Amino acid sequence: MYYPDVHTLSKALDEIDNGLVLLLAGEKDFDFEVLKPIIASKSFDIVGAFFPGVIYNSKVYDSGFVLIHSSAFNNAILMESDVKNGFNTLPKTDYRSAIVITQGVDSTVQNFFAQLSSEIELGVPLIGFGAGSSDLSKAPCIFSKDGIFSHKVVFISMSSNLTFGLGHGFKRILGPYIATRVNSNVIKELNWENASKIYVNSAIEELGESQIDLKKDFASHPLGVSRHEKEDIVRDILSFGPKGELMCLNQVPENAALYVLGAIGKDMLLRTADIVNDLNEQCTTKSICLEIIVQCISRRSILKEDVQMEVDLATTLCSNETQSISNGVVSIGEITYSGYGQIEIHNKTIVVGKFYE
Repeated sequence: MYYPDVHTLSKALDEIDNGLVLLLAGEKDFDFEVLKPIIASKSFDIVGAFFPGVIYNSKVYDSGFVLIHSSAFNNAILMESDVKNGFNTLPKTDYRSAIVITQGVDSTVQNFFAQLSSEIELGVPLIGFGAGSSDLSKAPCIFSKDGIFSHKVVFISMSSNLTFGLGHGFKRILGPYIATRVNSNVIKELNWENASKIYVNSAIEELGESQIDLKKDFASHPLGVSRHEKEDIVRDILSFGPKGELMCLNQVPENAALYVLGAIGKDMLLRTADIVNDLNEQCTTKSICLEIIVQCISRRSILKEDVQMEVDLATTLCSNETQSISNGVVSIGEITYSGYGQIEIHNKTIVVGKFYE
């Protein structure tokens, strides 16, 4: 359910006496000091985070709370995202899927997910989302009854199964370029040349202009990391570094083949419709207990006024099939894991997950 303020949320929490509660909060007017005494007084576990926006029943809110109290929740643990000092032990209880929440801007989280990929039980899928403010500040955003934290990961084990779909609708415009010098999320060289020089020249070539608005170009022309027989993983570019580096939101593999991407809103909406329709076909005989939609905040730069239309489209297609209500967030990074291979972090992507019995 959605609650517009702490007062209405508090009343709802008073009606719960067991289990686990997940709180998804909108960043506007969020004040943990007001929330803390309310959740600290409860006898059951509460975890959550704040986001640029929350989604409930086809509406996007920048304030308020979405409360999820599902019988499919097993338990939740808070883990350190920096694994240099060791890795927290995962729950020993049986679980069929999981939800993870991270800080959206956290340089340590990629190494955490590399470790988690080797620790999580084989065949257990998960989805997740990056929390924090729309201005990409590094303020603490993950919370529990014990406080609010930076550099933490919430891991929720689930007794239900999970199937999900994801996509972005971007197409390759130029490339490939080889990421010949990379330090985590910082691309120093493409094709053995200065990364920003290659990127800007490519953008000018595509746009046909001698002067371009680089800030706008970052939003509309991200990079795509090539994957075999899969849609490229999008990497948002945040800025140029002092030596012409491309500063990306998340890690880019060294020697990866990269493309300059572009999209129009119509293509993005069509891709969203395809994702949900394919997912519905997979779930025609399944009993859905929870649906979660994760919409990347950086899709707004292209969808503009159609941001709400995309959420309407996804939730309407989901509810028409299952008669259920979708919950979700506007995220800073989208996280998926099929149960095999590596956990992946995406940008500019929409993810729709269906948990079922």
